[in-house]
Amino acid sequence: PDLSTAQLLHNRLPKDGVAIFLLVAPERVDLVTVDTIQDIEGYARRDRGRPYADPGRGMLPPKVAQMLINLSLVPPGGAVYDPFCGVGTIPMEALLMGFRVIASDSAPTQVERTKENLAWVSEQLPADAPEPQPPHVFVHDIIKEPPDFLEGFIDVVVTEGWLGPARTTTPLPREAEEVFIKVQNLLSKLFQSAERALKSSGRIVITLPAFLVK
Repeated sequence: PDLSTAQLLHNRLPKDGVAIFLLVAPERVDLVTVDTIQDIEGYARRDRGRPYADPGRGMLPPKVAQMLINLSLVPPGGAVYDPFCGVGTIPMEALLMGFRVIASDSAPTQVERTKENLAWVSEQLPADAPEPQPPHVFVHDIIKEPPDFLEGFIDVVVTEGWLGPARTTTPLPREAEEVFIKVQNLLSKLFQSAERALKSSGRIVITLPAFLVK
């Protein structure tokens, strides 16, 4: 556990195959095998190197987006729908993981940014990767009924829900409660809409806000 991904990368140790290292310390010698290594450089590139990022509107890093998709248990090649796509963090990871990407947002500007980020990340796919199905990204307000073409089509909904307005100070309890009321109303609409879009075996994975209040 003492050997981190950063140590492996920064010391230019092998990343492919199985590597064996002897870590020599004053008290002992550890024999360490490395079976796999996470791509922290890829995470950083997709987080900060993509054409569009919007730190004022979302807090989801690529690695957590992958975790949410994994939690959804989406079947191989299944359709992942993000109805609050923002600049496309979850759709980007879903595309890289080989899933069919459906994404929407009520803001046309965000939809265009998601499209550009998806086009950019498509160029990052390995040369031997299967050709992904073209993502479908469109303008839609989730509080309204989903388009007919989505009905019963989606395997999982994976999304970063609305977390409240951007803040620079700790909220008062009443301010946090106001956010929770709005989130509750929005989730109610989301679940009603998702019920039509999801297959009978479909699942929803969504983030929720949590506050440390004064």
